Amino acid sequence: MEYRQFLQYVAKSKGVSSGALESAMELIAFHETGPGQRMNPGAKQKGGGPGNGLFMFEAGPGQGGITAVNRTVNHLINKLKIKLPEWLAKLYKKNALDASSLSADQQKYIFVGNYLDHPRADLSKLAGGNSAIAEFWLKYHWAGPSSQKEQRLNSFLHSIKAAKGEQRVAVKENGLIINMQKLFENWRKFKNEAQDPDDKTDDKEELLNMAPEINKKFIEDMIMDFSFNAAQSSPHRWSVGQPMIDYKFDERIGSWKFKAAFPDGTPSANNWPKFPEGTMWSAENIKDFLTQVKAKAEEHDQLSLDLNESIDSGILEKIVESIEEIIEIGVKNVYKSSILNETQGTSVKAQLVGSYTEKLMEMIKQRWISSNERKILKEMGYNVQIIPIEFKLDENYILLTKELL
Repeated sequence: MEYRQFLQYVAKSKGVSSGALESAMELIAFHETGPGQRMNPGAKQKGGGPGNGLFMFEAGPGQGGITAVNRTVNHLINKLKIKLPEWLAKLYKKNALDASSLSADQQKYIFVGNYLDHPRADLSKLAGGNSAIAEFWLKYHWAGPSSQKEQRLNSFLHSIKAAKGEQRVAVKENGLIINMQKLFENWRKFKNEAQDPDDKTDDKEELLNMAPEINKKFIEDMIMDFSFNAAQSSPHRWSVGQPMIDYKFDERIGSWKFKAAFPDGTPSANNWPKFPEGTMWSAENIKDFLTQVKAKAEEHDQLSLDLNESIDSGILEKIVESIEEIIEIGVKNVYKSSILNETQGTSVKAQLVGSYTEKLMEMIKQRWISSNERKILKEMGYNVQIIPIEFKLDENYILLTKELL
């Protein structure tokens, strides 16, 4: 089970959206890595401490890093009963973990896996907003003396403000505080004094120099509000399916243009799907453009999910093994629907070897329906049903297997 599938499984089991969990992890990683190593998967704790990676998992035998690996593996093996990803199986054989050697998605995989069966932590709390995320981090992720809790909480809340572009900038100059209010005053000044925004003759030099920075900040903040990544401020910060937004000012038409790329897991950004396609740029206003990107991202995310599910041998093996274990009859073929039902999950049909009377087939189906294995698959997002060999499926079903026996 790859990261996107595991995240969606965890989200569904906790009754929250995968986007909420992703956003919470982004905030925690933003804080843990700090300004000098911001969102760097290879980050190391300053001062030579034991923390490594996006979430500063502690290295060493019996420490937080290997504990997170063990908890993740235990859930996959004992509860889901599926084959481990190769990288995770290798980590499981070790007695310590250096998280900085893992990719961003691999680190997020063990982060949610660590808390999935945690005795006290509830991952659903991460969907409760910034205060809930801060409380979760303080109670279950941060390891330190209780005397420092208030200080560390304030530090985390400060990081949230910085991540959201709401950090209050305070600089002392001649006994005065210059903060964000100054920026907004300058923006009003720009709006009021420039009688015609398309005519540069009425723009003073101060205003001409001010406008690009204000516009860039507005664009960056808007990108962050949509939980996307900005190509110019965070070119190395990306994850599969998370849109990367680039922008430029077109002097010829006097306005900003935008372009989105959708990381697909391949190393070359040049080959990622683009919107608009090819070398084109969009001249839409930033909000409308990002709204379109959000819709496109959902399409790409669903396409990616469908493709992964159709070729995930671990899931397929689990379906076949579960059916054969429960009803003690071999499986001939497995089909998957190309249509995803949000409430029922992905529809999967399994054909058995041999022909059976109608009454016997009903008994077989009932035995499978009442099994715990079917419930587990349902929680994973797969609605698995048993059908007789004579049953004709519609064109929406895709054959995943060919004569398994």
